Amino acid sequence: MDVKVFVLGRPGSGKTTAMRRIHEVAHQWGVKTTRVKDYDVLYEMFLGDERELQGRFRRTDFAGFDVLDMTVFDDVLKKMGKSMQSLSSSVSFETNERVEKIITIEFARDDYQHALKNFDKTFLQDAYFFFVEADLETCMRRIRQRITFPMDGERPVDDCHFISDYIMQTYYHKDCEEYVLGQLARDFDLDSGKIIMCRNEGSLEALLARVDRFMEQVVPALSVVGTK
Repeated sequence: MDVKVFVLGRPGSGKTTAMRRIHEVAHQWGVKTTRVKDYDVLYEMFLGDERELQGRFRRTDFAGFDVLDMTVFDDVLKKMGKSMQSLSSSVSFETNERVEKIITIEFARDDYQHALKNFDKTFLQDAYFFFVEADLETCMRRIRQRITFPMDGERPVDDCHFISDYIMQTYYHKDCEEYVLGQLARDFDLDSGKIIMCRNEGSLEALLARVDRFMEQVVPALSVVGTK
């Protein structure tokens, strides 16, 4: 079987670092991984918007962009949902058996109760959720630091994309910890033991150690794993 792991949190919270650690640990166990992230879909939509002059985005400094039409965020998650349905039902043509892997789903939203309604409820039922929380100022500072990384043409290398202070302060200003720990499981009939909140305002080592403990829970959920 495949295991779905939602890695969620504000831009700059450390969710991408957590995702990379999840993949690293999975590979140590001999488990395949696939990553799905909303930025890739958003970026393609942004480029199309500029060509078609639809005005749903605007270009910002450091090859970034702001989303002006917030319905775009729902459109992106619906596209991701369709993509993941295909991934989670993939078949090995050599053995005609389900491919064993961990699928990480990575995105940031201001309202996860609303955002997760864009996915089929049955798709969420057996998923794990790793939320990375950090205060707004910490996240904004980290985003400013990462824009010093090199560019690949006009696009930031890897995950070093820029999110403006405007979007951070007007869209990502709400903390999600109270909802995630108090209501999320009830809203979607989820196993509360599979919902992990990690405050990432300390050292990198502390974040990685928390991910490692989380993976001790996730990897045994796979029907077949390698030798660590």
